[in-house]
Amino acid sequence: MSSSRWIRFILVAFGMILLQVLVVDQIEISRFLHPQIYFMVLLGLPVNMKHWNTYIIAFVLGISIDTFTNTPGLNAFVCTLMAFLRYAYLANFTDKDWLSSNIQPSLYNADTINYLVSLVVFALFFHMFYFLVEQLSFRRFDETLLKTLYSTSLSILLILLLQFTFSPRVKNE
Repeated sequence: MSSSRWIRFILVAFGMILLQVLVVDQIEISRFLHPQIYFMVLLGLPVNMKHWNTYIIAFVLGISIDTFTNTPGLNAFVCTLMAFLRYAYLANFTDKDWLSSNIQPSLYNADTINYLVSLVVFALFFHMFYFLVEQLSFRRFDETLLKTLYSTSLSILLILLLQFTFSPRVKNE
């Protein structure tokens, strides 16, 4: 990534952390709704980025959220796991030519259906792992499943709203 894209990425990541901590985490609709939207930063990383860079970015993003929310290691673990799953997903379910490009997936520069499918898959996995690690038990799995489904639905809605509102409609390099 060029230096201007790195600066833009850091500003977007910082903005997403602030949005998550100061706005989204403060919304209390129901005990089953705890949406997480900051993981969209990981989905927007270039598809050809080196693995270790992605893991470091995921860990720093997660530990930043952990610092503000007093959840020691929870978000760092889930974000790092999502970075690992992102590579497995990209390697198995995307076009090999696309993987050699410097595309940053978003609603406007990826195939809409593929982007929506990946957004749903990652949102489900993220929330499921988040709530399972938070609870550290399968004891109330039905409650965890409800929290996952409701939070995932609201997160997808919020992420799409953010993408429609703030994403530039320009081609990638």
